[in-house]
Order: sequence, then structure tokens, then C-alpha cells
Amino acid sequence: MKRRSVSNCLAAADVYEKVAAGALSLDEVAELQLSAADAIVCAMRIKTNGNILVLEGTQDTPTNKKFWAEHGPRALALVRAAKIRLNSERVASVEMDAFLHSNSAKGIVRQALTGAGNEYTRLASYLVKHHEKFDSGVSHCYLGGFYAIAPWPLGNAPRGLEMMNSALQIEPKSRRNNYYVCLLEYQAGSHAAAVSSCQAALRGSCLGSEADYCDFLTEQVQRVLRLARAA
Repeated sequence: MKRRSVSNCLAAADVYEKVAAGALSLDEVAELQLSAADAIVCAMRIKTNGNILVLEGTQDTPTNKKFWAEHGPRALALVRAAKIRLNSERVASVEMDAFLHSNSAKGIVRQALTGAGNEYTRLASYLVKHHEKFDSGVSHCYLGGFYAIAPWPLGNAPRGLEMMNSALQIEPKSRRNNYYVCLLEYQAGSHAAAVSSCQAALRGSCLGSEADYCDFLTEQVQRVLRLARAA
């Protein structure tokens, strides 16, 4: 598709699945299934602002949860079917995103203390171990976000900040990575450090998948920066 949008990404997924039905080899089917899952993840990322961390609560609004429930399971089934024959950083990343959105439909915080929480950390830890640098270190952001919002006894804000700093070390120009450090510093009461990190975020760029929710991400950076300056 020439322009990434919710409708274009979902339409692309339909095309990939249709072509997969007539593919000649199992390897071709797997590649098309992966592309379909990736396109659905693209739609969910655009529609629901990347499901990124925000200052208050999470983004699991009724509207977002309905969208995730409609499309998340399809993406997860497709990528796991493709995973039978494929093994790559793209497979691992799409599976992580599909799993995150699929379970966010049920309330991500509530899911943290269930088997879904264990599976989430397993998938994120696999990304850290095998594909740490993929998409500007997003693997660390998955784990950092989990520790930042999970309830006791899994929640661990200092560890969450540590993981976000690990992502930042991998790609210091990422707006997302700087924002997450800024956000968790602000929540920890380190307001001067938060100001510095938010300023770095605004100097940075929306790299890789960040481009799908860059406007919303920038708004959140500016908001936390205002609050940190006023604190």
C-alpha cells in the first residue's frame, strides 16, 4: 500500500491471506501469513496509538479494546501459523505485538497476573535475547512497560526505568525511547531528569514503527514536559 492507514493495512492483510490460499509452497504460505499478520498489527498500531504507555492508566478504552478483540486474535493466529516454518526477528516482533494487542482487549493490567502475563514476559525476553536491537530496541520497551504498569508483586518501576534506559542506549535518537525514560523519571519524582529526557525526545525522531503513532507520541512528550517543568 502506498500510504499506511488503518483501512489500507487491513485491506493488505485480506490480500495477503487471499493470495496465501493459492500459494504453491508451504514456505510461500508462511511468508504471506506473516505479511498478513504484520499488516493487521500495523492497523492496530495506527488505530490505537501504538498502545504506548501514558501518564494515567492505559489505553485500553472500550473503543480500543473492541478493535483489539476484533483483529488481535486473527493477527496472532496468522503469525503463529507462519512461525511453524519461519524464524526471524520479524516473526518474533509481529508475534509480540499481536499477543500484546490480543490480550489488551481483556485488560492488560488485569492480565499481568495470569498466564498471559507469563507468556508476555517470555515473548519479550526472547526478543531481548535474540533480537535486542530490532526496531530501536523495542524489546526492552516491552519489558519496561510491563514492569511499569504490572500490579504487585510483578510491578517494579525502577526495573522498568532500567529497561527503558537499555532501549535508549541502543538507539538514543528514538523519540519513543526518550519519552519512556522521561515518563518513568517523572513518575519517580525526578522532574529535572524528566525535563532533560523529554527535550531529548523532541530532538529525536520517530523511527521504525514509531512513525505509525508519531503525532500521538509527540503530544505525550509535550504533555509530560509541561508537567515536569511545572513540578
